[in-house]
Amino acid sequence: MVTQEAWDRFVVGLQLDDPAVIEDAIRYLEADPWEFRSGYLKGHVLHHLANRELDQRQLLRLRPVLLRYCDVGWRFEFPKACRLARRVPIPGLRDALVKGLYGGIVATDVRCLRMLFAMKHPRLSGRDRERGRRIMLQWAGDLQPTTWDARWVAPAAERLWPAGPVAQLLAIAAADDEIERHGARALLRALERSGRRSSRHGTSAKPSQSPPPASR
Repeated sequence: MVTQEAWDRFVVGLQLDDPAVIEDAIRYLEADPWEFRSGYLKGHVLHHLANRELDQRQLLRLRPVLLRYCDVGWRFEFPKACRLARRVPIPGLRDALVKGLYGGIVATDVRCLRMLFAMKHPRLSGRDRERGRRIMLQWAGDLQPTTWDARWVAPAAERLWPAGPVAQLLAIAAADDEIERHGARALLRALERSGRRSSRHGTSAKPSQSPPPASR
């Protein structure tokens, strides 16, 4: 269990830019202990490290930490890891995440994509974007994104289908591939929940334009 003493030390030390506490915070992330309240503490550490001055050695040590968040499955602090990836230039992270898109485990690949899109300059090639479209459709069709997912799924869909996500996803929703049909419908629902389903994305926002409900 995370003690109040440990919590207070990280809270105060990180805010004061204490070099010893910054070092201990990075070690804590590297050790990745699994205990009561540890997710909250790791999220706090990730949040504050994004605003600290870190040396090159420390930045390099954070790369495997962030990559592990893509590998281990969904965690409470994953959005904070994505924020750190956005705010701090970590050497080699982008290339490692692009490689992760092709790992073959859809949920892991999607977390790599999400972290890439959190970065300011993901610089995806045409091949990478095509891979991103495929894994997003597979993931969405299998897991059915929840309401909180719409906050990042909808912008991701706009970046993966920049010519007009709604029109292109409606076409996929009527195609033969069952998994991609379910995925396209789920992504359309995410766009609708986020308020992004409008004429500027290739169709109107009228309810009659909604795709039929998925059947399994």
